[in-house]
Amino acid sequence: MFWGKKNKTDKPAEPNTNKKPDKKKKSKGKKETKGVGNSDSQRLSSEKLREEALANARLARETLGDETIQRIAAALHKKQNSDIEKAKKKIAGADVDRVLDELLWMLEDKAKK
Repeated sequence: MFWGKKNKTDKPAEPNTNKKPDKKKKSKGKKETKGVGNSDSQRLSSEKLREEALANARLARETLGDETIQRIAAALHKKQNSDIEKAKKKIAGADVDRVLDELLWMLEDKAKK
């Protein structure tokens, strides 16, 4: 793990001479108007996406059957509300130092047994 690594302060940093040139494409005089003034085109594309998603859902419902879709939805809902998923969310929202302290305590407790 990261705490087992030693610092590399013994050697001075050497410049990297194997760098490749930057391959980013540069626009030639064209300005991007991303998100500005093109709300009609965004609305059309979002409507297209919505229509496409609804068509895909209809096709899946026809192909798989409504009962199968309901079983899949129930399984996903059960997984999302499982104790493990709740614990993951709780740990993700907790203080990092406290989580580390708790994990170290658990490891020490396990080693004593």
